[in-house]
Amino acid sequence: MPTRWWIPLDDVTDPAAIRLDHTHAALASWLDPLTADHKGVPFDEEHAQRLKPWFNAPLSRNGDGQLGLEVSTLTDHLTRCLHKGPPQATLRLGRQHARTVAPSPIKHASWTDIDQSDFTSTWTLAFLTPTCFRRRGSSRVSALPSPEPILRQLNTYWTAYSGLKSRLGDHQTPDLVVTSCHIRTHHVQLAPARTVPHNQRFPSKVPGFTGHLTLEASPRDASSIAPLMQLIDYVNIGSFARRGLGVTRLVQINEM
Repeated sequence: MPTRWWIPLDDVTDPAAIRLDHTHAALASWLDPLTADHKGVPFDEEHAQRLKPWFNAPLSRNGDGQLGLEVSTLTDHLTRCLHKGPPQATLRLGRQHARTVAPSPIKHASWTDIDQSDFTSTWTLAFLTPTCFRRRGSSRVSALPSPEPILRQLNTYWTAYSGLKSRLGDHQTPDLVVTSCHIRTHHVQLAPARTVPHNQRFPSKVPGFTGHLTLEASPRDASSIAPLMQLIDYVNIGSFARRGLGVTRLVQINEM
């Protein structure tokens, strides 16, 4: 069951010093072993996988001013594990140790409910944190939004974790176009340059965009695409998704 969580963190003395790679390391050390044990594979093998059933936003504060992390999970196993809370009382975030409080679910939906979501042919996506797409066969990344990689990524997670058939045909190119685009670009420091080896598969700094993108599907393809658009509330889009990039939400009409 796709679920979004809020994980409160206490005793953080210097939030500004916590980098994207710190939150990534803390959550990977917690969630990757749980997935590896469930699949019966070594931790190193699971940790190296690009396709994982969890995502996170950067460190932030909620409406009550509480510091914490928002995390999304796609499998029932991880949902049960987060209900139990982290195995240790603290999470290491760089040189700091934050005291964890029991995670609380923000939003959830069964795969069946998402599959049977209301029919529509137009969707507005809000990209809340910088989003970028890595070029295939290259270490270079692009800060230009495009419908095709967004759909491919959503369908990949759908096929891997829903237990339902692919929403897109093997050779189908969905008729989906951008009808409105309001974005700005940023440059995001993923990690200090001195900590990234020259042969590492990602750079220390990448371009990314935030803002709003409106997509419209043809009547022929809208029913296939609609559930994928609903899934976007639970996954990060683009590259470096588990470093807090690509946090995206489906915007309701009354929120515009």
